[in-house]
Amino acid sequence: MSVVSGVTLIVSTCEDGLEDGSLLASINAFASSDRTAGRTALSELTNYYGGGKHPQLHAFGAGINYFDEDRFAAFILSLPWEHPENVVLVIQPEAGATRIFRPDFEDHP
Repeated sequence: MSVVSGVTLIVSTCEDGLEDGSLLASINAFASSDRTAGRTALSELTNYYGGGKHPQLHAFGAGINYFDEDRFAAFILSLPWEHPENVVLVIQPEAGATRIFRPDFEDHP
């Protein structure tokens, strides 16, 4: 029997590391280093949005088995986000409440 967590990460389209893929590579390297997560990788989901316009965000997601949710959330929140006000991490465990994480940020005028 497995215990799967659904993971969704939303970031700004202006975030550094999106164009060259280094941001996602860094996140996936961390997730894969977790001995309980195995060789999991978040995939780009943005191109699967409906509607006639491209959403003004980038979304990544994965289903991860036996996932250390707190460790992953701490890693995501520790990254030097250029636009932390646009970062949202959603973790939906197989059992229990959905968890939402956001980096600390100051409102911009």
